[in-house]
Amino acid sequence: MPMFQSEQNAIIHRFSTKKDTVKYEYSVLTPGMPLSQYAMHEKNGVLYTANQKDWMTNGVDIFAIDATGKLLSKLENVGAKERFQAARYIGDRLYLVTFEQVDPLFVIDTKDAQKMSILGELKIPGYSTYLHPYDATHLI
Repeated sequence: MPMFQSEQNAIIHRFSTKKDTVKYEYSVLTPGMPLSQYAMHEKNGVLYTANQKDWMTNGVDIFAIDATGKLLSKLENVGAKERFQAARYIGDRLYLVTFEQVDPLFVIDTKDAQKMSILGELKIPGYSTYLHPYDATHLI
């Protein structure tokens, strides 16, 4: 199994469950670690995961992985030199908050798994560790 030049790596296993049957589908190794269960999302057979490269301040990589474990795309170094605190997927968007002195809120477009992009960034003062979806266009 390959290793990445990172302090940590995450191995993700995908299983399907139907009635009384559990079936192994794939395993994939990604550099870094998802912060929490909110940093991973599956939509239309594509797994999205936002991984912190290391514990300190090295940005976030976002991966789109298809149903066979093949990497479709990745968006690297979002919030470079910052530590990511919270992630939330709502519809076709991923919202990320990082923490330094001012918390940037990043909005990532995941509508096309092969062409993820940063839609915007808002720098807000304070400290955020949790994002709560209110509706399709609002966060608390």
